[in-house]
Amino acid sequence: MKSSLIILLYHGITKYKSKGIENISNKHIHVDSYFKQMRWLKDNSNLISMDEVVFNYKNSIPFKKNSVAITFDDGFENNYSVAMPIIRDLKIPTTFYISSGMISSDDMFWVDKLEDCINLTLKKEISIKLNGNTEIYCISDNENKIISLKKIKKICKSSKNSERLDIVKQVIKETKINPSNEHSPNYKILEWDQLIEMNEDPNVIIGGHSLRHEILSSLKIEEMKKNIKDSLNLLKKNLKEDIIHYSYPEGQEEHFNINVIKYLKSEGIICSPSAKYGRNTKKEDLFNLNRVMVGFDNIPFPKEAILNNKNLEAI
Repeated sequence: MKSSLIILLYHGITKYKSKGIENISNKHIHVDSYFKQMRWLKDNSNLISMDEVVFNYKNSIPFKKNSVAITFDDGFENNYSVAMPIIRDLKIPTTFYISSGMISSDDMFWVDKLEDCINLTLKKEISIKLNGNTEIYCISDNENKIISLKKIKKICKSSKNSERLDIVKQVIKETKINPSNEHSPNYKILEWDQLIEMNEDPNVIIGGHSLRHEILSSLKIEEMKKNIKDSLNLLKKNLKEDIIHYSYPEGQEEHFNINVIKYLKSEGIICSPSAKYGRNTKKEDLFNLNRVMVGFDNIPFPKEAILNNKNLEAI
């Protein structure tokens, strides 16, 4: 396979041992695994930045063998406290796509609120209303909690933004749990001073990722435009520089569209990768790049695919 690129997607790097179903998706991979992966990539791959990815695509330059780019989505505090020391020591080019409306807040991402509530509740079941229908979810043990959490998350990801917020409110009310980032270090969000320090590292690029992880295709067009503009303005104001990189929250085919892409381009964005699983060849463009979400829901680190330039196995 000639001239291809693998973009790795991480969310969090943790030193923390989870309790119950917290981090059941392995969104936050353990620091030991992350370090081994970065050390291996440093020795066995051609690590490039997202700026270099853009340059190659725009100038029709083939990627060197074993080319890999590293990205993070969201903006968790452990990106600074756990991942950055490794990035600095190994000089790993890394792009962080940040949901800027969450920075320096005690808030949690909506998926983490759902997880926290269902993890900690003593209730045996909860009922959720959507479109006039009521669904009962069994949460009597960890196995059922995991099943129910996955079902509710799936509904939220295919719902309008207002419906998703309503479902989260219902889960909080039904479980009688007030979600809090004090319940796990993995829920904590970056502070602006941490992000500013990260941005000063020559190996780091900061990009946008909506305000509060809203699914951009679920918003009305004017809401989508305002969300993107506000998310970029927050980053520009605090980092004192223009932002030219972005990524789509959730990032599957249904979570962005031509209207989103056109508006991102009008705001000066030059590249916005998806979270669709796959390798990148010349057939992809800078607003439809694939990524590999390492660790998430048991997606493996694609060592063989990188080393031997093989096709990625279907997940």
